[in-house]
Amino acid sequence: MLSTTKEAYTKITQKAPLVFFTALTIFLATTYCALAEETSVPEVITASPDDQDQAAFLKAMEARAKGDLMEAADIFNNILQNKPLLHRARLELAVTYYRLYDYAEAKALAQSVLDDPKTPPNVRVSVLAFIAQVEKDEKAMAVARHFWKPTVALGWMHDTNVNVGPDSAVVDFGTATVRLAGDATRRSDSAAILIAALNHRYQTGKTVKVGEKNTLLYWQSNASFYRRDYFNEHAYDMDVVSLGTGPALIAIHDWRANLNCQVDALRLGSEKLAYFYSLLPSYTKELRQGSFEITLDGTLTLRDYQREIDAERDSRFTAVQLSFGKRFRNPKMTAQAGGRLFTEDAETGRYSNNGHEVFLAANWTPWTNGSIFGRIKEIQVSYDGPEPLLTTGREDRQNHYTAGISQTLQYKWLKDVNISFEFSQTENHSNSPLYDYDRKQVTLMASKTF
Repeated sequence: MLSTTKEAYTKITQKAPLVFFTALTIFLATTYCALAEETSVPEVITASPDDQDQAAFLKAMEARAKGDLMEAADIFNNILQNKPLLHRARLELAVTYYRLYDYAEAKALAQSVLDDPKTPPNVRVSVLAFIAQVEKDEKAMAVARHFWKPTVALGWMHDTNVNVGPDSAVVDFGTATVRLAGDATRRSDSAAILIAALNHRYQTGKTVKVGEKNTLLYWQSNASFYRRDYFNEHAYDMDVVSLGTGPALIAIHDWRANLNCQVDALRLGSEKLAYFYSLLPSYTKELRQGSFEITLDGTLTLRDYQREIDAERDSRFTAVQLSFGKRFRNPKMTAQAGGRLFTEDAETGRYSNNGHEVFLAANWTPWTNGSIFGRIKEIQVSYDGPEPLLTTGREDRQNHYTAGISQTLQYKWLKDVNISFEFSQTENHSNSPLYDYDRKQVTLMASKTF
């Protein structure tokens, strides 16, 4: 899942590119050094490597470059305590506070340089531009608080194994042969799909100090509805209503984290199937200017089944997932690989299980607004309690393959409509012949995010 969550701070970073402020601070520093001998500028640090203040200044710049903003601010403040008229350090401290989102302090430091009548005119112009940009970002953070993103999707799907059944009605266990009812074997059908979702992001305008970082605090919420309506096999129609909310912290160009609380209501056919109550923490660390990401996800779900036949399936599901993402510039491609460990504790051993999953995914953008994607996943599951006609617990290995293509249209009333075609195949191999099955799904979707 690369770059999806960067949207939370895109507006701010677009208005205040890091490159602009890097260039600005270099300009301010070099301008002060160049004009030091020609004007009566307050005391400036010399370039001598033996000078203690120069060494401290370089140490602060290095700390800031590494992202240790609090350490850099402390060093700049110490320099100014010894040499309060050293505006070069004061301006670098202003930029440091800007990156900490402390706009008030950044403006105050820059203004103190402007208030000094000995500040050279060229430097004064650059400082005024800096203050204007800070005020612009401060205003944007204060005004643009609520962001809404509705999405609607319609589609068609053909499913070769709606009920996830074996191919044959006669199942051989070696020591016994079982004949299944007709509706228990593989059944195929087509279905219509409807998806409606609404995502809301609230920019609180507040910051939270985490280690050496001041992070932006957001609150994210989502609501969605999924409907799969089979043309003939209505007993397997599926409805899912999901509601989620939770805080998110973003340290721009460094890391992001969120904690989402979610409730899912599932309906199968005409019956209520289950309620899932989930806690979903996530943390992503960016490396190499955002071209590489490491993500750690967690899941804690209480599964409350509603049908009498599923009374023994109530469970607590926990999982932890580690994934690595890489973005390539040429060709334009993203790749992701990872693994997950999970366990499910149900009321009876037959439904309790644990296992692991590994996956590899890629997305290639060979032309404008178009992409080709694929995903390979393998899941191995071991169940605790014995299955009927088995002397041991059930053991499953599932292989899942997905490939597809999508195109976002840009034609008049079809502008920003995404058309996607996807093929997926699932192969489940089990030591119980009842759970050996093969399933293929072909899906054609049209979606739009407003």
